[in-house]
Amino acid sequence: SEANSTEHWTAKARRRRVQKNAVKLFVPAMPLKDHKAIVTLTRLSPRQCDGDNLQCALKGLRDEISDRLVPGLAPGRADSDPRITWIYDQQRSKTYAVGIKIQVS
Repeated sequence: SEANSTEHWTAKARRRRVQKNAVKLFVPAMPLKDHKAIVTLTRLSPRQCDGDNLQCALKGLRDEISDRLVPGLAPGRADSDPRITWIYDQQRSKTYAVGIKIQVS
């Protein structure tokens, strides 16, 4: 859980950089223009998070995905775009991973 984390800031920055690069590799740039999107982020891990820690743990991914959907804004600003609806979920898994589902209408 990231909100209650006591890790060093460099470890957090390294993890966020890896997540950002992974999103760039696997999520194509698809500007929304006149469309809306529902983005579901599913955290897979051995232990469950509570709601605020879940959202905090996925914040870096949310920022990067929203930048792919709404380009041209300052980093971290596009996730508040009203055309994007964010849904958070989690599932138990032996390994850590994140599922990303983007529905554009």
